[in-house]
Amino acid sequence: MAIEMLVGLPHLRDSAIVRKTKTIGAPALISANALSHWRRNRGEREWIGWRMRDLQAADGLRDLALDSAGFVAMARYRGFPWSIRDYLELAAAYPFRWFASMDYCVESELVRDRDGVLDRISRTIRVNRDCHRGARDLDIVHRFMPVIQGRAPTDYEGCFERLGFAPPMGIVGVGSMCRRSVGGPDGVMA
Repeated sequence: MAIEMLVGLPHLRDSAIVRKTKTIGAPALISANALSHWRRNRGEREWIGWRMRDLQAADGLRDLALDSAGFVAMARYRGFPWSIRDYLELAAAYPFRWFASMDYCVESELVRDRDGVLDRISRTIRVNRDCHRGARDLDIVHRFMPVIQGRAPTDYEGCFERLGFAPPMGIVGVGSMCRRSVGGPDGVMA
């Protein structure tokens, strides 16, 4: 099985990393949060939509995929500041190679107990189903990548089984892996 690496771009503005990604023809990934538009409202940051014009800077990239920014949303905003519909409108606004479902991460710094993990797995299943249905309605389901969540290997298996639909592209995102140890019963290798 071949492994393909995507360059995670912090933004799409003209920069050394964006130029190099275009030059070498590498596929890239952008977070929905990098395309977010915010304003100050009484001293608080308020999400007001997407900076769609930023997508014009993606011209010249071989492929661009979209991540839902689940970890950032949970860690920084305590939840998604955008709705499922908002996110799917972003996914439909550009021919992304694929776009990941929204999901509820279970990293230990955000969720400490088993009940919290199980709650977030259930929320992930629900939002996957809602994103899948919305993507079908917008005729972009062929680019939709479900994301499963868990702490233990059996969590991921159960999450996948409970999705209730086959992954349209034959690929599945596996969430909450970046901050996990490699070894041990719940490590990446398990």
